[in-house]
Amino acid sequence: GIAAALNNVATARNFLAIAEGGLRQIQNILMAVKEEVTRAADDVNGPHERDASSVTIESMLSEVDDTVNETIGGDRRLLDGTYINVSYQIGEATTSTLRFSMNQDHTKAGLGIDAPNMSDLVFTAAGSAVALTNIDTAIETVSGSLEQIGAIMNRLNFQETTLSVDMTGTKAINSRLSDTD
Repeated sequence: GIAAALNNVATARNFLAIAEGGLRQIQNILMAVKEEVTRAADDVNGPHERDASSVTIESMLSEVDDTVNETIGGDRRLLDGTYINVSYQIGEATTSTLRFSMNQDHTKAGLGIDAPNMSDLVFTAAGSAVALTNIDTAIETVSGSLEQIGAIMNRLNFQETTLSVDMTGTKAINSRLSDTD
């Protein structure tokens, strides 16, 4: 029982670590996109510079969808909004379960940073300002998802410690009992 629960905790942590890695990659991409949009917002840029910025932004943002599609735990995508109400058995009791959902869609469209909301806007300074607002909102969304994962990871760490103490205590008791025979 306890060993299986410890194994389940480790499995849950592994799935969350995969999701966290994907989200960190998306966050890095979004920060790079923000830099490019900030450059595009300058009125000194002409049509060629803005067109180049648009292409660069769209290229970087395609990596967001690639990351979402490649962030898989088992046979399930973890960041596309479909990893919902997953249950992990993290203890021996039937009530010792952890339910977790990653219901935020982290694709470009799900984050509101697809072409109409980003690369199509950088052809004017005013459009670039809107794109900056959109990218900031996307960064906040990804940060919120990372915070959610961090909280669950902390809970799993506490559970792992509790289970390890229980296992050590159980082994000690069993050893002591077998020594008295």
